[in-house]
Amino acid sequence: MFLESAVTIENAKQPTPVGAQANRAGLAGLVQFVKRYKGTILLSTLVTFSAAAIYTLLATPVFTASSLVIVEPKYSSWSNSVVGNLNTQVVIDSGQIESQIQLIKSAPIAGPVYRGLRLEETGMFMVRPSLLSRLMAHLGSAPPPEVSPQISSENINALGNMTGVRRIGQSYVIEISFAASNPVLAAKICNSMTAAYIADRLKSRIEAARNGNEILSTKLSTLNEQNQQLDEAIATGDMDVERLPSADARVISAAIVPFRPSWPRRGPILALSIFVGIALGFMIGIVRRSLEAA
Repeated sequence: MFLESAVTIENAKQPTPVGAQANRAGLAGLVQFVKRYKGTILLSTLVTFSAAAIYTLLATPVFTASSLVIVEPKYSSWSNSVVGNLNTQVVIDSGQIESQIQLIKSAPIAGPVYRGLRLEETGMFMVRPSLLSRLMAHLGSAPPPEVSPQISSENINALGNMTGVRRIGQSYVIEISFAASNPVLAAKICNSMTAAYIADRLKSRIEAARNGNEILSTKLSTLNEQNQQLDEAIATGDMDVERLPSADARVISAAIVPFRPSWPRRGPILALSIFVGIALGFMIGIVRRSLEAA
């Protein structure tokens, strides 16, 4: 009994570690700070959350449609003549894949799509007036701003830049995507861009067959028929993957009409607004405490 009392007294005499005291003091100070400026923190959080909610309600939804294309390695006819009937597969490196990506975004691919779908009639390439001019027109201090069309060549280049093209990992698969406020138009443009790329590859095979640079098992007339199918797909934006021809590249999946918008993403935006509101409330509270101390 005496020994236990001595141990208890000895433990009571031992000082509390400095780190533990600092942690307790810091936690107590944080709790006191939150209690004192909870109104400021709640108000800033409410303001940022309300602004984010209004933005998600008023923002124009954007829908993204995508298709998949696999770039198939070529088989060298020169190697076949040397080794017999064995097909020698040519390995595609990253540089060749990147070249195909830039080709899809180029004007020779975007041009037929722009003309085939008659995108100049959709109004998606109209030059919009600035926010200041629209505000002045709304207040009545200036005439209503006019919406002017761009030049076709600029629209074609813009269409290529608006098209998303990326390689899936280290594979030979390329994803082609397009985002627009109209989900049907987004799917049509994506499919049309995909068909235009396949048509460009097919035309290269047709030219090679005509020049006799490459021996093809498919007749030239068949290639021309396949080219007509691709032209129809470019003009309509509809693709049948099973009937679509392949030429050094093959369509794995066509774009379908997206049902959910890809932007704005309401959940992450609202969650981020809460975090920003709390952080802003803490900053305002720190400034207020500094001014009160001064």
